[in-house]
Amino acid sequence: MNEGVSIFASILIHLRYRLEKEIEQLQQQKDSINRQRKLSQESDGRTLQQMEQQYTALVAKNMEINMACQELESEVSELQEETGQSDASSHDT
Repeated sequence: MNEGVSIFASILIHLRYRLEKEIEQLQQQKDSINRQRKLSQESDGRTLQQMEQQYTALVAKNMEINMACQELESEVSELQEETGQSDASSHDT
């Protein structure tokens, strides 16, 4: 009977050793995945920040272009009014 208990204890010790190794491997895999995820998130964060800066710059540039267009449209309107007035005054004489 002692021999049976000894064999059973040996099997349990071996099983415990295998399970501890498997847990260690799974922990290493989990740590590796977490490191990769962290690096990916940091990289994506930098990319997102760059894209946000580009967006802000493009919005500002778009506003500048719109203002320049409005100024040009105003100048064109003024020139058309002047031309229209000069045409009208030349028709009177």
